[in-house]
Amino acid sequence: MNWRKKLLLVLDSAENEDKCFWDNIFALLSGAAKGSAVLVTTSRMEIANVTGAIDCYQLNYLCESDCWLIFQQLAFRGTNLTAQPELVEIGKHLLTKCACNVLCIKMLGGLLSSSVTEERWKSVLESDLWDMDKIGREMLPVLRVSYEFLPSHLKRCFAYCSLFPKGYIFSKHHLVRLWLAQGFIDPIVGWDLEDIGFQYFEELCSRLFFHHSHLHNATDDKFIMHELIHDLSHYASRNECFRFQDCVQIIPKGVHYLSLVPLEYQTVILNHIIAETEDLQSFIVGNRFMFQRYSALYPIIHLVGISDLFVKVTGLRVLDLSNTDIEELPCCINLMRSLCYLDFSNTKIESIPQEIGNLINLHTLEANSCYNLVELPKSIQELTNLHHLGVTKQAGFIGMPVGIGKLTNLRSLSMFYVGSDERYCGIDELKKIDFLKGCLQISGLENVGNEIDAKAASLDNKLYLDTLSLQWSCSMIDIEDENSTETSEKVLQNLQPSKNIQELIVRNYPGNVFPIWIGDPYFSKLVSIILK
Repeated sequence: MNWRKKLLLVLDSAENEDKCFWDNIFALLSGAAKGSAVLVTTSRMEIANVTGAIDCYQLNYLCESDCWLIFQQLAFRGTNLTAQPELVEIGKHLLTKCACNVLCIKMLGGLLSSSVTEERWKSVLESDLWDMDKIGREMLPVLRVSYEFLPSHLKRCFAYCSLFPKGYIFSKHHLVRLWLAQGFIDPIVGWDLEDIGFQYFEELCSRLFFHHSHLHNATDDKFIMHELIHDLSHYASRNECFRFQDCVQIIPKGVHYLSLVPLEYQTVILNHIIAETEDLQSFIVGNRFMFQRYSALYPIIHLVGISDLFVKVTGLRVLDLSNTDIEELPCCINLMRSLCYLDFSNTKIESIPQEIGNLINLHTLEANSCYNLVELPKSIQELTNLHHLGVTKQAGFIGMPVGIGKLTNLRSLSMFYVGSDERYCGIDELKKIDFLKGCLQISGLENVGNEIDAKAASLDNKLYLDTLSLQWSCSMIDIEDENSTETSEKVLQNLQPSKNIQELIVRNYPGNVFPIWIGDPYFSKLVSIILK
């Protein structure tokens, strides 16, 4: 390959010891212009050797003063150091246990910041968890100490993360919903369980178990876990969680939470897995490539024996079959009465059985990017405990049955489609679904017959929405019908959102004028209006 350009390629945190891999990399780059360079960073000298590096630079340890600066910023968090000389002395003793390792310093600082008291810091300093012989030399003592001093409710949430492979980009909302489905979140009077779960996540972040993904904006809901922290989660799971990656692996007895992450595009035979794990509470299928940071398209996993899962593993609380080749959900899914989380996004499923209405504990239902799915079953109105319903797809829509307005506990609804006939729901079904948060997209507005129906949706009562998307059919744009134009204008006028809305998106609007409320100072939080 002749690129004829000078380039600098940076390969960070390299771990591949295969010499053929590196030979292939450098062969691809052989056509680069003279003066090009490859910079490889690694924590292991053997990797540096196998790359055939011309120059190797060993980074020096941080000096003591820099270590202390990092530590005090995290551990004291604005506390006046001169007022607490006892803590300074204990902190410096503890800092010597970090061996100038930045990760260890940060973890220790995060641990101590949770309780800036002399008693707490002494208990950490004097803990016998620092004994290397007791923890094994393959684990850094600071990491073990940071885990052991976690409250019990955070320990089980952290251990659950071992189901996901290294490099996985976590979504806070997704993870909290899994924790909630497993019953890991302890209730507090007057608090929403998900809000408590978010607090759990923030506490783990403050202790440096997670940090924002550098591939995303700081405001995005994307987090990663350091590989050594990931190793710690595997230790913490103590065989309750198991990540199945290879057909020759033996699943330990006592596993309650299982994920399938095939190393290659392989078929997975479930029969022997199910035979060993009938007490499963979580079954998550994922492709190794879907967990890579740069992946956009996920290869489909072929599952053999999936029908046995619905009959023999009926105690599941979490079932994620997304990105698999399943084409239907069997009627016997109604046996899974404990199921709280169900995800079959990006599958070939064409319909959902009416029996799903028996899953009265279902909290989350994700059916995104199911291009063959055309409608939801009428029985979905029986899922009154449902908090999250994901039914987004790029082309077309998923019809919603009459009665969906009974799902008054919904917190997120990715799309609401207004039906064109009596089989599907009208926009007035939104009236009592007032706890929706985040973004709501309403499509099929050409099917709203008058302003009275639009007003009945009570969008002004949806106080927790920050983004509202209103969409007419693209076919309406070219229709020069005075009645349709006037109706659309009245409909939009009566779809006034709450004063808390921050972003308004209007697509294919066939009207000639916009409602007077758009420019009203009442909407002081509105910062973005997008017209398409």
